[in-house]
Amino acid sequence: MKFNTSQNFEDFLQLYRNNPARVIFFTGAGLSMPLFPNWQTFLKDLVNYTDAKGKLRFDKTELLEKIDKGLNFLEIADHCAEAIGKNEYREIIEKNFDKEFTYEDIPNAYKILLSLQFKSLITTNYDRIPEIGSQGKYNCYNNRNISEALKAIEKGKKVVLKIHGDILNQDSIVLTAEDFKDIINNNKSVQNALRSIFSTSTICFIGFGLSDPHFNLILEFLNAINNGQNIIHYAFLSGKSAFEIHSLEKKNGIKVIEYIPSSAAHPEVEEFVNLLKGVNIPLSSSASLNTEKDLLLFIQDCLRFTVGITKYYIDYDSTQKRITINYFTRASTNYELQKEVLSIYRIFNFETELLEYVKICTIFPTEPNIEYTEFSPMDLVSLSTYINANKFACKKISESDFWTLLGFNQPSKLGNIHFIDRNVDFPYINY
Repeated sequence: MKFNTSQNFEDFLQLYRNNPARVIFFTGAGLSMPLFPNWQTFLKDLVNYTDAKGKLRFDKTELLEKIDKGLNFLEIADHCAEAIGKNEYREIIEKNFDKEFTYEDIPNAYKILLSLQFKSLITTNYDRIPEIGSQGKYNCYNNRNISEALKAIEKGKKVVLKIHGDILNQDSIVLTAEDFKDIINNNKSVQNALRSIFSTSTICFIGFGLSDPHFNLILEFLNAINNGQNIIHYAFLSGKSAFEIHSLEKKNGIKVIEYIPSSAAHPEVEEFVNLLKGVNIPLSSSASLNTEKDLLLFIQDCLRFTVGITKYYIDYDSTQKRITINYFTRASTNYELQKEVLSIYRIFNFETELLEYVKICTIFPTEPNIEYTEFSPMDLVSLSTYINANKFACKKISESDFWTLLGFNQPSKLGNIHFIDRNVDFPYINY
C-alpha cells in the first residue's frame, strides 16, 4: 500500500486542507540530506576525530558498527564530547553544518515544504536552510529566545524554531543527552513553549527515523505533555514493522503515515510535500449550509480535521436554532483554553439560516488546573450569537472584540449547591 492510499494520510490531508494554519511541521536531519549529514555520518566523523586525537577510550570498530546499526547514538556522542571537550566537539559541529550554500543547493523536498501554507516550523537541525530556503519569509529563533518565538507565533507571524540550536549560536547547540537535559528539561521557557505548541497545534514530523535519538527524546516529552489526552499528531516515516508502528502510535498518540522508500534518496518525501502543495484550501465565508444533516456533518469534520478535537458531542436545537458543542479540552492554562475556544468559533465562516446561537461547553477530562472562579473549575460554557461568531470567523471583528461579546458561565450541575447558573469572568489574554 502506498502512503497516499492510507487512512492516516487521508486524515492528515483533510486536516491540512481545512486549516493549514493549524499545522506545524517538525523537521529532522533526513530533510536536509545530502546538503548536510545525517546522524550516522556526523557521529562517524566525531568518532574518527576523537580517535585521531588519541582520546577515544573504547574500540573504534565497535562504535562505528553500533552507529551503522542505529544504536547508542547519544551515548557515543556523550563519550566523544566528554573526551575532547565542549569547545572541540562544537568545532566539529561547525565544520559539518556551517557552510556556504545557495537556494539551488537545498534539497527539493525542503524547498517545497518551505513554500507551503502553514503556521510555523520546528527543527532539530542546526543549519541555515530555513533562512535561505524560505527567502526571508520566516523569522528564525532558537532555544535561547524561545519566548520571543512563541509571541511571534501567536501574532500570526511565520516562524522557524531551531529547538536544538542554531549553528551561528554555539551556546544554543544541543547534541548530547546532557545538552538536551539542560536546555529542554531544565529550561521552563522551552518547556512551556513546547507544551503550548504541542497541545494547541497538529504536529507533522518529517525527516526523522525511529533511530534518531533526538526524535525519541522529543516523543518522550510529547508523551508527558499528552498525559493520557487524545492529542493527535502525525509522522511521515519510512517502512517500519507493524509492531514498531503500533508501539509508536499507542505510546505517543502519533499517527504514522508509513512509506517504503524506493531508493536511498527517499523520493517519497518529495512526493508527500508535493501532494500537500497541490491541495486547494476550500470553504470560504460564502459557503452555505442549508440542511441540518449538512450542518452537523460539516461541524463534525471541522472539529476533527480543522481544530483537531476528537472527543466531542454535538447537539442541535432546531426550535431555538442553537448548536451546542461539548468537548474535552486539551488546554492546561487560561491562555491555551482561550486559543482553543476561539479556534472552535473560527469554524463558523459559513452562511446558514439554521443558526442563531452557538454554545461551547468545555469539559476537563482530568483533575483541573485552570480556575475561572474560586468555586468550580470543572466546566466552562461560552455563549455567542451565530452572527457574531460568523463575523469573527470571517475576520470582520477582531479576536479581542469578539471575546468581549462572549458570555461565560458554569452550569448548575457542577459544584453549585444552589443549582443556578453562575456567570464567570474570563478576561481576554493578549500576549
